[in-house]
Amino acid sequence: NVTLTDGETFNGDLVVFGTTIIINGTVEGDLIAAGQSVTVNGTVKDDARIAGAALTISKTAIIVGDVVAGSASLETEKGSTVQGDIVVGAGQALLDGKVGDDVMAGTGSLELNGEFGGDVKAEVGDPEEGGPPMTMFFPQSGISFPSVKPGFNVGKDAKIDGNLEYT
Repeated sequence: NVTLTDGETFNGDLVVFGTTIIINGTVEGDLIAAGQSVTVNGTVKDDARIAGAALTISKTAIIVGDVVAGSASLETEKGSTVQGDIVVGAGQALLDGKVGDDVMAGTGSLELNGEFGGDVKAEVGDPEEGGPPMTMFFPQSGISFPSVKPGFNVGKDAKIDGNLEYT
């Protein structure tokens, strides 16, 4: 397990691998993290490149650059801020936070509830072929996954400033 504690600052690019990665402090450069679960609660002053089963950008997180993510599940919580783009390949993604620029997603299921300052381009799986819940693939891991409806869903409070393109 790797934790950057609240109030702690890492100067430069942080590269971490572990089962559970929690970033509560500040990373002054890029964050490159891979683990079973990766949670960002703090601030990343550049890009976040993250991979794992469950990825969470929490309600207190600020990513100054882009997020590039590969996962079973990506969640940006309401209150989170990604000032750049989000590029994600995932089984599912729940985007409830604020994204300053574009979103490019290739997912089995995608739910948009947040604010998006640029375009949203999404390649989303067929809801008729909706797969089993993520917990089925990780039954004894203790990882929690958000519930995302099958297919492509735009919530009533979502705001997209750019174009929306999905297939």
